[in-house]
Amino acid sequence: MKLLVAALLSSLGGRLQQPWMIGPFTKPAQANPVIAPNPASRFRSPLSDTAVAWEAYATFNPAAVVKDGKVYLLYRAEDASGEQQIGGHTSRLGLAESNDGVHFTRRATPVLYPDTDAQRQNEWPGGVEDPRIVTYTQWNRDVPRLAVATSRDLVHWTKHGPAFARAADGKYLRVESKSGAILSRVAGDRIIATRVNGKYWMYFGVPDLLIATSDNLLDWTPVEGPDGRAVKVLSPRAGFFDSWLVEGGPPALLTARGVLVLYNAGSLPSRTYSAGQALFDARDPTKLIARSDSAFIKPTESYERTGQYTAGTTFVEGLVRFRGRWYLYYGTADSRVGVAVCDPVQPPGPQVFWRPSLTSKSVPCSCFIGIDVGIVVLMLPSFQLRPCPTSRPTGILAPFPMSRVKVGIVGSRFQADCIAGAVKAIPEEAELVAVASPTKGNAAAFAKRHGIAQAYTDYRDLLRDPQVEMISITAPNRLHAQITIDAARAGKHVVCEKPLCITLEEADAMIDACQQAGVLLLYAEELFFAPKYVKAKQMADEGAFGRVHLVKQGEKHSGPHSPWFWDIEQSGGGAVMDLGCHGIAFCWWFLGKPAVKSVYSQMSQQVHRDRTQGEDEAVTIIEFASGAIGMVESSWNRPGGMDDSIEIFGDKGQTYADMLMGNALPTYSEVGFGYAVEKAASTKGWTYPVFEEHWNYGFPQEMRHFARCVRGTDTPIADGETGRVVQEVLYAAYASAGEGRKISLPFRPNGVAKPIDLWKKPSPAAR
Repeated sequence: MKLLVAALLSSLGGRLQQPWMIGPFTKPAQANPVIAPNPASRFRSPLSDTAVAWEAYATFNPAAVVKDGKVYLLYRAEDASGEQQIGGHTSRLGLAESNDGVHFTRRATPVLYPDTDAQRQNEWPGGVEDPRIVTYTQWNRDVPRLAVATSRDLVHWTKHGPAFARAADGKYLRVESKSGAILSRVAGDRIIATRVNGKYWMYFGVPDLLIATSDNLLDWTPVEGPDGRAVKVLSPRAGFFDSWLVEGGPPALLTARGVLVLYNAGSLPSRTYSAGQALFDARDPTKLIARSDSAFIKPTESYERTGQYTAGTTFVEGLVRFRGRWYLYYGTADSRVGVAVCDPVQPPGPQVFWRPSLTSKSVPCSCFIGIDVGIVVLMLPSFQLRPCPTSRPTGILAPFPMSRVKVGIVGSRFQADCIAGAVKAIPEEAELVAVASPTKGNAAAFAKRHGIAQAYTDYRDLLRDPQVEMISITAPNRLHAQITIDAARAGKHVVCEKPLCITLEEADAMIDACQQAGVLLLYAEELFFAPKYVKAKQMADEGAFGRVHLVKQGEKHSGPHSPWFWDIEQSGGGAVMDLGCHGIAFCWWFLGKPAVKSVYSQMSQQVHRDRTQGEDEAVTIIEFASGAIGMVESSWNRPGGMDDSIEIFGDKGQTYADMLMGNALPTYSEVGFGYAVEKAASTKGWTYPVFEEHWNYGFPQEMRHFARCVRGTDTPIADGETGRVVQEVLYAAYASAGEGRKISLPFRPNGVAKPIDLWKKPSPAAR
């Protein structure tokens, strides 16, 4: 009976893992090993000037990424030179690609290797080793060092040298360092380096795991204790599978329960290498919460005990999600590359879903490869992590189901109603939990109208509400910056209505505050989500119009709903601040977000001189570095309802779209009716009532996207940086109208209180 129970427990080992762990993993027998030595490969070494069989002796310890729908492995390859022992050969990094994650085609020559460059003294004769997502090792057969290199295509690399070169006045340059695992999060199809408490974090080292921080992913500083020594965050345990040593594995992942670290483990007395999992506090990555008591992967197959290291090795380094499965790539016996697969289709395995920490900040990167004199730190701009195709995905970081994002709205007028309607249209993604408005009675009335539980007269009380995760700012422009900064300090993600703010200084302060707090700053430009406009961009991106050289966008109506927008002290300007910001963002987005070269604008007051000091009519022309032109028409002088349209011209075609017409019902009524379309003053006579108005504008699609960004399954299309680009063009437009000439960018005049001052009080000398 005891034998039967033992056998049963052994067979269920993967299923009995703790709920915060990833797995279980299965080793596909028909595929392994996926990469083995190839004595036929030849490469001319730039240091010895001889042809070497660069991957003849061993191929192992891989990093893995998904790019362009394929899995790519960067793997360590050893030639047959030097002493016939581990570390006695020269290592280079090879690159292999696969359409299915199992069968790989290799490049004929290595992509990273010791060269006649500034890193020669660190990399020769031992070479470059053990690539990881965001780290690799330099090995000169004296001191192994973690180092950094960058690439945009995985083939051509720029070396940046040892990761700790600038730390503590060079204190760590002669200290062994390797195996860097950078804290990251999964966001849709990307793995992104993530700030916690304003810093990037990396677990590294052996025989203990140490931890380091960075401001830029290139220069790292080990975290030290009061004694001036690097802090140990994970150490070996006597009597366990990790009794000899622990060493970093793939990138650490931010999950709902904390920071998940997959680590390599050596055991005594066998000196077998297996792998375990540990959980750290998401708010304090140095604080260990839990760790596995047994290995989740260990040597069980002949290829894991045959080669350089016969005691047995499953050395994990590469982890990707590909076509709904997790693929874990590892070195076997320091000789080959193996793969293990976690299939979410199978019912075993805990359901743990990723939720971003309130203190996390993500920054997409180029391909970073950290070189720890033998270790590669590699950070890609887009790991193609595919969502699970099943209705009940399992395993850590599975994208669905997720709890609804709880939204608080700051403001209670027209735009707040639009946001409320949009959130209610996506009940599976988000829910309204609070509203704040200082106007007496407005918040309570708004809450009653939309079924919201909490109503506040002070937005700061809303920010203290623990239910609120994300706020939508629909308040006057002059309040955007302070509300955003306060929200960031309160740990709330921010959706800010257009324009982002009044000044460029405010824009920078908003972006910095959210980055430091680790929250998202999302810019609410609904034209990026309007169905007709999205379709036009899809066609353009497919080449339907050839090279697009002119993009026109116009928004025209009878003037703002809210009285404050007529007041330039609260809005910062007139029709261009209100409507032109849409067109500026649209042209830039449609053309692929190119750099802006120059701006010319003509502004005037035609109808509303008695209501505002701002412009009510404007035409703005934007010249992009690509040579394309954007033309934006902004008017508060068009009665009869909203007129929002685009025109796209290329050398092979063109298209036109009216956001609302075509989705309207041409209607004649002598008595009128309730509502036709935004800004329509009357419904008598001929009108054009629309249906699904919010959907045509793109509001529900926008809020769905933002909710998914908060949950980590989408990457923001429009963020604070988008709003800042628009803000600079707004500055240039008003300055152009004031000076009567084209304004070149970059453009950042000094002492601007509000953009319209550049038109009303032009002062070129102030730049």
